Amino acid sequence: MMLDRDYAGTVDDFMVCADLGIKADRPLGVLERLKIPLITEFFDVLRKADPMMSGVVVDLYDFSGAALSDLSTMIRGLRDEIADTGKSLKAFSVPTATGGITYAVVSKLDQDTKRAAELIGAKHKYDAKTDRWYVIVDCIDTEQPVDGLLSLIWPWEENEDEAERSRKVGSAFNSRYVKRTIGSAQSDEHPA
Repeated sequence: MMLDRDYAGTVDDFMVCADLGIKADRPLGVLERLKIPLITEFFDVLRKADPMMSGVVVDLYDFSGAALSDLSTMIRGLRDEIADTGKSLKAFSVPTATGGITYAVVSKLDQDTKRAAELIGAKHKYDAKTDRWYVIVDCIDTEQPVDGLLSLIWPWEENEDEAERSRKVGSAFNSRYVKRTIGSAQSDEHPA
């Protein structure tokens, strides 16, 4: 998935003007400009979420408009697939500038599906060797794009038990690394 700064860049430009004492009109914020199905609602939910989850918003500000549109398409595709097939869970994981995000769509929101989503996120966090990963759970029984949020924030360290858990989760959920091209840029995605 391409990370581009077409939303954050405008804010950065405004901040440079402010730092230099140059009067400039405040740019429209990303939430004022963004009108992408599911993603707009997603940002609305995250704005009101636990402050611990604010890192997800910061990470998503770095996504290009094309990447956010692709994210919306992927989420809708997973929601349709879960509804059509009756699978209990389908997820994808995307690395970001500060770690990554796992977005899991579930047929039923219960402890088992939440735990499965958490394990998939932890697997990708460990494999990416990062200190920060977020897991978003979306149940098809609701209209909202976020039914559960989890932050996996702790220092990464090589650990034989974690490596084995990652292998087992990868095998159990048929998790694999797939390179995707979106928009005009090529990037990496970690489906689960």
